[in-house]
Amino acid sequence: MRVLLQPACILHRRPYRETSLILDLFTSEFGRRSLVARGVRKLKSRWAGLLEPFQLLLVSWSGRGEMGTLLHIELQTRYQLSSGPTLRAAFYLNELIIRLLAKHDPYPEFFRQYWISLTGLSFETDHEQVLRVFERELLAHLGYGVITDKDADAGRTISPNQRYHYNAEYGPSSTRVQGCPIHGASLLALGSGKFSSQTERDEAKRLMRYLLSIHLGDRPLGSRSLFLPHP
Repeated sequence: MRVLLQPACILHRRPYRETSLILDLFTSEFGRRSLVARGVRKLKSRWAGLLEPFQLLLVSWSGRGEMGTLLHIELQTRYQLSSGPTLRAAFYLNELIIRLLAKHDPYPEFFRQYWISLTGLSFETDHEQVLRVFERELLAHLGYGVITDKDADAGRTISPNQRYHYNAEYGPSSTRVQGCPIHGASLLALGSGKFSSQTERDEAKRLMRYLLSIHLGDRPLGSRSLFLPHP
């Protein structure tokens, strides 16, 4: 099988033999793919500057099995992720994709959400807002959409001033006390992707960590350690 000029981003890269790399890609139509990029670690490799994360690329490859072979690569967009906090946030997105999306399953709409999120990290100052929307959309594409507008028990619209407990099995409830506590205003902010207070940001972050932990299991995310305060 030969695939030509497929939109893709590099999630991770690692050395392979003396002069090659293995690239973990997230592609528009083929989902997560692994490719061998042969000879690209040589000093005069024409693709050396392109084989980095956080760039929108057009990639061609061949192969039907678990590992394809890179044939061609072109740069479409290079995201400006120069600061430490921005890079840490971008690595977090990549690790979530690697950990939670199955290989070879297509996620064309979520691929679009990924590069929208990279664009947001490049230009927005509110990185937390970008991350919460990304997490919300990731869970939705996995089939576990976050309920942000209805009380799961009462069936009423979420009230900004009401306190709820969000349970992963049934959603937010104003009567049950199982799950992650959260105010209605924070749920509504998460649903709209617009946060107006630090409380909303903190509660939405706590909720998303609770929901993601169910799918991530016991092994912690390595990228989260990058968010710890640095001396």
